[in-house]
Formats: sequence, structure tokens, C-alpha cells
Amino acid sequence: MKATLNNKSGTCATKLDNQIKTVDDYTLTINSIKLAGSVATARVQTKHNGNKIVQTVTLTHEKAGWRITSVSAA
Repeated sequence: MKATLNNKSGTCATKLDNQIKTVDDYTLTINSIKLAGSVATARVQTKHNGNKIVQTVTLTHEKAGWRITSVSAA
């Protein structure tokens, strides 16, 4: 995934920084978490422009800890 994000349009860190600047509400509600070995899937809820957004976040446990591997619309 890192190689995909580090392309001609910027590094992963730059893209994340740009995304964070667009957030208008930092509240995150975890609706559920499913754990299967070293992979966790969480359903999370946020708000954007006053609208409720539910997304699925997939994390993988690596040597350094849990890392987000994907985020998708629910």
C-alpha cells in the first residue's frame, strides 16, 4: 500500500496531511470491531459537513503495532 501512495502526486505523509486539513470534526465513534488473527476490521462513524459517514477500517498487526491497511465506505 505504501508504494501505491508514494507516487508522482506525493508521499503517503503528504497525502495524509492534506486529508487531515479537510476534517471538520475529529470525533470518531467505533460501532464494532472484528478480530481475526492479525487482522482487525472496525466499523467507524464520523461526520462530514454535518452528515453521518460510516466507514470500514481494516488494520493489520505488524511488529511495530497496528497499522491501517484500508478504509472504505460502508
